[in-house]
Amino acid sequence: CFFNQDLLTSIHSFFKHAEGTFGVSATCTLWPHSIVLAAKGQPVSLAFDMERPIAVWSSEPSALTVSWPTAPGGRPKRLATARWDLNDAAGEAIELRVFEGASAQHHIQAADKALAGGLSSARYFATPDIKIAQERKFHILIRGSSLDRSPHALSAATFAARWVRLRAPPFRTARGVKPAAAGPTLDPVEADIRDIPAILSDIDSSWTDRASLNLMSGQKFSGCLHRLLEQKQDDSIDVLVFGVENSLWMGQQFAADMKRIFPKLNFMAISSNWVLGMLQRAQGNIEPKNFAIAPQKFRLAPGAIALALSHSGTTYPTVWAARLVTRVFPGVHGFAMSADFDTVLANSIGQDLTMGSFTGALFSTMAGVRPAEPATAASIAMHHTLTCLLLECARGVAKRSGRSWRFERKRDDGDCELDADEVKDLERLAATLLPASERICGATQCRQTRGSDTYRELQRIGDYVSTHLTEGWYSTFWMCFYVYVSVTFHLPIFSAFWSRYVAEKTALDEDEVTFQLVGYIVAHIDAHLYVFLAVLLMLLHRLVRGRRLWTRFIARTLVVVDSTVNYKLLRAYGSKLGALAFPFTAFKVAGQNGEDHFVHEMTHLAQS
Repeated sequence: CFFNQDLLTSIHSFFKHAEGTFGVSATCTLWPHSIVLAAKGQPVSLAFDMERPIAVWSSEPSALTVSWPTAPGGRPKRLATARWDLNDAAGEAIELRVFEGASAQHHIQAADKALAGGLSSARYFATPDIKIAQERKFHILIRGSSLDRSPHALSAATFAARWVRLRAPPFRTARGVKPAAAGPTLDPVEADIRDIPAILSDIDSSWTDRASLNLMSGQKFSGCLHRLLEQKQDDSIDVLVFGVENSLWMGQQFAADMKRIFPKLNFMAISSNWVLGMLQRAQGNIEPKNFAIAPQKFRLAPGAIALALSHSGTTYPTVWAARLVTRVFPGVHGFAMSADFDTVLANSIGQDLTMGSFTGALFSTMAGVRPAEPATAASIAMHHTLTCLLLECARGVAKRSGRSWRFERKRDDGDCELDADEVKDLERLAATLLPASERICGATQCRQTRGSDTYRELQRIGDYVSTHLTEGWYSTFWMCFYVYVSVTFHLPIFSAFWSRYVAEKTALDEDEVTFQLVGYIVAHIDAHLYVFLAVLLMLLHRLVRGRRLWTRFIARTLVVVDSTVNYKLLRAYGSKLGALAFPFTAFKVAGQNGEDHFVHEMTHLAQS
């Protein structure tokens, strides 16, 4: 179809028969100056700077907020000045075409005349920031359409309505800490860990600032919770929390804690994939067969709360679960929590940059972009933000109920199980996280290096534990070195010593049986050395590093025994760290709740 149709029409024809979700970037040698971007179920965002001119695109909106390369010490400049998001929920395609010289108006007229058949109704237009009559060195013209079988052309007015100008300073990822003395660049994991105190400080500030968006959303969340307490009638789900992996595990703990505080309400925390399985009826949907609730009984109460959790804000199942929940249950109040306010997840619940007002449905963990796969700062930031939200709900419900938290200690008909002193204790406990993180992470909230006994002790323990992993590498390296040298130069250590020193000083003749027999014995000792050299080197490594000598010579396993949410988070963290290691230093990771399944699942694997 590329020979008989233009590039945009060809892509539209492809999507007529395509099943699934797509984020497509298509080019063709027949139209070297054009590119078509299409989104159906997968997000695609474009960013423009028409002064250069330049257009970039990505599935992650946060990737478009980086700075343009500048000279050392120069002021960072944003890569792009405007952004435009494709409508991936309904399906949309857009063509970008580069023209040289003249004016945009001249090229629009010429390009429109050349359109014939197919999507000829989709006309070219310039971006809102361009004067079409002005001559420029280069021009980027645009046209587009929906991906329906009966496509609707994208107009200049519709494009302009979704055009978002970017004014904030460019965002930096994994800022890290400036070391006291010049040293090597921090790796992403270490930079995230040292950023933790600064992130926690930002979170605390955002929840104490009355004008902050986090507090506005928290007050709205608390208000919705209070209304649910007043109108509670049946066993429908009052608060639904969903996410994937780390976000889900923290959401489950959040739902459990909220249930203890507000026992009258029905909380449920499940995977975003299970939400899709409950609500979707199309072919290929996931059926949660191990879930004790039937899809027919999966219903939310009027005015219920749906909280979607995703650090990146682009997690595919969570984005679509948020869209589906708000569509199937129109009266539900949708909330989203991610690392920023500007995400695909925010768009899914009806809050995007084109809106002139804030709906109070978004929470930011203040963590920003965190490229490191082993999650540290992102997980702690979401955990602390959920803690702040829980505290705001407890305070807000008490305030709306007219209770005096300063003097009254009596609980009120089970609406809230915390009294004034208990809330104050919880606030004090949450406030200890920031100073504790400074001692643990070796950095302050101002991103300055800080030494502490706790940090130094953790480094010492980490160095000791690492010797369990590096002994295999060291022993293999030195064993191979010995084999190469001894075989290449015919110098097995015992045989060489026998032939060059001992044999020369003895009266034995080389032809005597005794001499030959001793030679075989010495060679046999060398063979034993080759076989057991790795073990001997491991023992030497353990002796030098002050470890026990006679532990087993097997692969190491890190076992995490903690509460359910903690062991899952740490197990995922350790597993992803292990995936970054070389094979010689790889290790297994396991975890379980010490109060539940640990004894039954792990103790039979114990090895000394």
